[in-house]
Amino acid sequence: MNHDDWLAANQDIAEKEPWLHNPQSIRAVLFDVGFTLLYPHPSTAELIQSAIMSHGFNCSLTDVQRSLKREARRFETSDMILDGVWTNDKHIQDMWLQFFSAIAADIVPPDAIHSCALEAFQYSRGQNAWRVYDDVAETLDNLYGHVTLGIVSDWSTDLGAILRKHHLLRYFDVLIVSAAHQKAKPDPRLFETALERANALGDYAIYIGDSYLHDVLGARASNIHPVLLDRGKTTNSKTMGCPVISSLAEVPALLDV
Repeated sequence: MNHDDWLAANQDIAEKEPWLHNPQSIRAVLFDVGFTLLYPHPSTAELIQSAIMSHGFNCSLTDVQRSLKREARRFETSDMILDGVWTNDKHIQDMWLQFFSAIAADIVPPDAIHSCALEAFQYSRGQNAWRVYDDVAETLDNLYGHVTLGIVSDWSTDLGAILRKHHLLRYFDVLIVSAAHQKAKPDPRLFETALERANALGDYAIYIGDSYLHDVLGARASNIHPVLLDRGKTTNSKTMGCPVISSLAEVPALLDV
């Protein structure tokens, strides 16, 4: 799909976002990381199942998935996720240990909960716990050299090593990690720091991420044009009020690159 085809297929949002008619004005493209560039592998449920079974307890993946689904809903609606949890490594560790422990609590005895959760957490923070989406490398190759590329991510200070392991760090001139800057999305100061590092203005930058709350609203608060990545195709540009894409492969068409 080329730029004109994308505009024709998304006329409603194109009328509200003038930059889409002048994509050459965009000088910086900033990305989220989790579920935008990288996804966990094995899945969270598989990781917890493996940790539990390594401690000698039998459990089915279905049981873990059921507990995970319940705890994920509770986690997403809790104040914890907005209460500075991403602003330093200790808070991030405590959050994941609490989350993994709540899932394991349905399956293992109380005296084994912490050790299972700790094993899952220690693996999840490693470089081998993540995979790159299939659409990432080609998209970055197409954009590289045309615009300044950067990252704004809620992550621990391990992120740089993970990106380097997967040969992604070389694409980015800007890497803003919440734990290193002691601020977390949607705090506009995190995005403003990225703009300063990219030597760009918000009017001439876009930010691509998978969360409306953290990514779209955070970008807007800094006058950056948001683009929502919805890989599951559960929403659309008209509903979200911003460009919505289902694959990063659409980004070059957005920018007419």
